[in-house]
Formats: sequence, C-alpha cells, structure tokens
Amino acid sequence: MGGHYHKATHEFFYVISGHVNVFTYHKGDTENKGFEAKEGDCFTIGTDEYHYIEAIKKSKLIVTLSKKYNQEKPDIYTGGLDGSSE
Repeated sequence: MGGHYHKATHEFFYVISGHVNVFTYHKGDTENKGFEAKEGDCFTIGTDEYHYIEAIKKSKLIVTLSKKYNQEKPDIYTGGLDGSSE
C-alpha cells in the first residue's frame, strides 16, 4: 500500500494487528529509510515523504489524515519529489 507522497497532508498510522515493513524517502535524503511496525505500534508520515507499506503478515491498520480528503483534488502524488512526472 502506498507508493506516493503528499504535499500538504500528514498521515498517522496505528497497527491494529499484524506486522508490516514501512519504507520512506524524504526530499533531501540520500537513501531510503525503513522500519518495522507491529500490533500496537503507531507512526507518522510527513509531507514530501514518499512512502509505501509492505505486509510481513496479514495486517490491519488505521490511517488518519491531518486534513480532510478531497476526492476531486486528492493530495496524492506518485511522481518525483522534485515535481517531475506528477
């Protein structure tokens, strides 16, 4: 799940059950960062932080957003963080 970033929205995740790998790349980083999250863990994803989540085992997560989701103009970008291929 994921493979995108947000220009104006922060995401907060809570792992209800399971175990996941979280991979991130923030503008200005020289390499990808990753960590594991399991049942009871929570984490945030900031703006301009490209991210994707990979299940290690069957998992359920709750995701909340810092601003209301706009279906007509979603704050979801899959191109480069430098603005290319958006």
